[in-house]
Amino acid sequence: MGWGRRRSEPGGYEDNAALDGVGGYQPADGSNPSPVQQPPPGQAFPPVPQRPRQPKSKAPIIGLVVVLLCLGLGFVATRMAKNSSEDSAAAPTTSRTPYTPPPQVVVPPVVPGWQSVAGGKGTYAYDVPPSWQPKPGIVHGWEKDETGPGLSMATSAFVGKNYCPADATRTRGGSGVTPVAQHDYVRAAAETAELVAKYDFTAKGGPPPTVTVAPPVPLKVDFGDGKSRDGSMTLADVVPAPGADSCTPPKGLVGVAAIKPADDPPDGAVVLVVHTDQGYPGETPREQVVQILKSYRAVPASKRTTITPTTR
Repeated sequence: MGWGRRRSEPGGYEDNAALDGVGGYQPADGSNPSPVQQPPPGQAFPPVPQRPRQPKSKAPIIGLVVVLLCLGLGFVATRMAKNSSEDSAAAPTTSRTPYTPPPQVVVPPVVPGWQSVAGGKGTYAYDVPPSWQPKPGIVHGWEKDETGPGLSMATSAFVGKNYCPADATRTRGGSGVTPVAQHDYVRAAAETAELVAKYDFTAKGGPPPTVTVAPPVPLKVDFGDGKSRDGSMTLADVVPAPGADSCTPPKGLVGVAAIKPADDPPDGAVVLVVHTDQGYPGETPREQVVQILKSYRAVPASKRTTITPTTR
């Protein structure tokens, strides 16, 4: 999906420093995984960096972008930092000093039989079905263009790679977490769902799809130890315009869960986005899209396990 405007993981672009820390949220167990860089006064979060646009192209944003996403009940914002050269300098590889991957945090799923996708060093997570592939280090999305202001998502997962011979970069669906400027979390879910639907189901150079946004559904987002925060879920049904390319599905579905910000405005909300092709054998059904959104949660330190990878 994405009509060539999104690539799941070309070249293995990874955001190894992304999702580090939680703004406005202290886990119930009192742990504080890392300090958070606060945004400047009057600014909810720094603007998401954009990759250079190619002429007449709606290429997705996927790259070595360091995004500091905060779930937390206040989930705050993004941060740019560390490019590939800095990463290399921090962990030089020589014949005498083999590179050792950083520790990985494992979070158990809350949906039986599913897989967790964890971000923020395990401070938050959501679950995806077995057919999906978690790729929490990948950032994906779309550039700013005539469709909208652009959107990039981290803590990603994907389904249905390489299904269309005409575009090897396309997938059947994806998911990810991103901050948005809208502080009204109910509106944030609805507006993001409509924006993603237009981006993901508009054929390159073609007319926009027909998008039907359903009424919002209240959520309670789990924060552990019996604590929760209000949230809102919105689903959008999508019908692509006639005459799209050969990879176009007959229909699509976008779901968004937004959590109420911890602080008063101008802080924006943070949302979990799920976008999927529909109307083909093996589609991710609507019930599973809803379950993915409902699994969005904060994860106390007591539920995280740190694994040190072997030297390679």
